[in-house]
Amino acid sequence: MTNAISIALAASLSFLTLSSASAATVGTEIDPSADWDVTCADERTCTVSRAVLNADTGERIATFALEFGEDTQAMTLTVPLGTAVQAGVRVLAGDTAIDVPTLVCLPTGCLAARDLPDEAVTHLTAARTIDIRFFAFKKSEPLSVAMDITALSDVLREKISWRKEWAE
Repeated sequence: MTNAISIALAASLSFLTLSSASAATVGTEIDPSADWDVTCADERTCTVSRAVLNADTGERIATFALEFGEDTQAMTLTVPLGTAVQAGVRVLAGDTAIDVPTLVCLPTGCLAARDLPDEAVTHLTAARTIDIRFFAFKKSEPLSVAMDITALSDVLREKISWRKEWAE
């Protein structure tokens, strides 16, 4: 979990700038062809990320990021302030649910992060969409942000092949 925490904190400082959009205003339209940001800290550590924007205001609602290192891989999500921290965040990729604990809330939003097993990355690679689900504070119904990740599959396959090369 240490990797996930350091990834979450680094992500919050480097590329996650959430507005103070209320969790209740989760209305999104995601352009499936929108680019994924790929940032590499060095030759063997890269982060692939994408923001989800409110269709009406253009404000950032959530950020989805995956980090690949030589022998680590992790997921980091940023959701709005006002999110129920104890409930964490759930990512649904097809029939697979990936629970991601919320680690900290900062002025930029609440960060959830976890290390990912290879099986979870395989499910993400196969999925065309994901649902990012979280609860607003003191609400019983989850909020859901749908995200088209079709273009992410190509990026993930490339990163997975890099990791295999690094292992040789």
